[in-house]
Formats: sequence, C-alpha cells, structure tokens
Amino acid sequence: MSNPESDPEYPAETPAIRCVTVGQLLGRAAQQHSTASFLLDGQVIKLTVLVGNAYDIAVRSTHLKFKLDDGTGEINVILWTEECPYVRVTGELYSNKDKKTVRARSIKPAPNPYEIFAHILRAIYEINISEKGPPPSQYAETQGSHDEPPEEQMPEIDMDRDASFILPSEPTAQRDKQN
Repeated sequence: MSNPESDPEYPAETPAIRCVTVGQLLGRAAQQHSTASFLLDGQVIKLTVLVGNAYDIAVRSTHLKFKLDDGTGEINVILWTEECPYVRVTGELYSNKDKKTVRARSIKPAPNPYEIFAHILRAIYEINISEKGPPPSQYAETQGSHDEPPEEQMPEIDMDRDASFILPSEPTAQRDKQN
C-alpha cells in the first residue's frame, strides 16, 4: 500500500476549511478505503462548514448528537466533549417561566481551567467598580478631585487570548505611605 503523501496519483490535501452542502457530502464525497481521507471534487477534505436546521438533539455526558438538514439532505453531527469542560458563554439574561435563563449568543471552549478563577476575579473587580466607583488614582490625589478617573484606570484585557492577567493594584510603596 502506498503512502498518500508520496503517491503522485493521490490528490494534495486542501488545508482550507471548505463550505459544503449536506447533499455534496452525501452524494459526491467518497473514500478509496475505510481509513482514507474523503475526496470531494478530486480534493481531500478535512474541515467543512455546514449551515442548517438542527433537530433530534440528544445530549449525553460524552457527546452532543443531532441531525442537520440544510435543504439538500440530512446528516448526523456529533460533538465529542471532554468530561466537565469549561466554556465561556456570552448571552443575555431573560425570564423563562419565572426562571432566570441566559440566552446564549456565543459558547466558546475555555481550554485553560484557571480561566474560571480569572473570570471570578474580573467579576469581583467590576462589582467593586460598579458599587464604589473606580479606585482613586495618583492624579486625583494630587489634584484633590475624584470626579474624573483617568482613562488608564481599567486595563484592556483580551479574554479570548488567555486569562493570565493581573488586576491593577496600588504599588506597595504607596500603600505603605498611606498607613
């Protein structure tokens, strides 16, 4: 059996994500044997994007399974999950039968298990800012006014990049001087 990478008869792998229909996958995608990559229009396909109606949704402890129908056919979709995965949910709070519920707009995996702690620290920081206002800055102390917090008071944090950030605090020397 020849190695697909060294076989000139074997098509080169397409590295891009390919937008396809369910009908294309069911009707035209083929394998040369059970362990070979699928070919579509003479190109190896690895990652595909499908858009359609999800139904017959079944959630299990190890996976999420549903059928997807895009008007050209229906196909089974399985998302394998790790046990107890962490996710970052962006959504809006609403009431559903007198029960508070979040309507998710985005659910992204949080691969770093410490991200939950960073998120809790960020929530505590934002609660304190909301309840007490921003902490006084050196500028405000020298000018005698706490009305206008400086722009750099709230650091810009890219939560999509990672959760390894440090919340701002007063320098030790300044804290000791106040005591």
